[in-house]
Amino acid sequence: MKKLSNLLAALVFVSLVIFISCTSDSGTPDPVDPLETQAELLTGTWTTTANQVLYQGSPSTDGDWSNFTLTISNATTAGGSYATGGVPAGFEDVWGSGTWTFANDQGTVVTRSGTAGNVDITVVVSANSLQLDFNNTGTLGRTNGIEGTWRFTMSK
Repeated sequence: MKKLSNLLAALVFVSLVIFISCTSDSGTPDPVDPLETQAELLTGTWTTTANQVLYQGSPSTDGDWSNFTLTISNATTAGGSYATGGVPAGFEDVWGSGTWTFANDQGTVVTRSGTAGNVDITVVVSANSLQLDFNNTGTLGRTNGIEGTWRFTMSK
């Protein structure tokens, strides 16, 4: 009987050790929300030079974009705000200031709302580079002759 009691105690002890050493962690990290990653990458001040701004597929020659800056702040998975500087005279309807939201679950498209109107922008971003592609349409773009496709390639 004493052997059975010792065996039962040993079995309980081993079971406890195995149970405690097992965790619910499967060894794989929790998936990262792509919107969190994109929001973090987008945050900051981005700059460009004149030859990094394309209008209708060619370098924009009508305005001097060499002092253009885009500052993205308060970025979350819901969106954030943006402000610009160095927008050439007459091109205020291409860029202004306002807010933006993510337009898809991967964060590769944002909808910009603000003084230059609502525009969907395709985003390619890394730690130090940002490419923004959009089609400037609507009354503002048509009346000022700046309707069409734009590409801004920027860096931090």
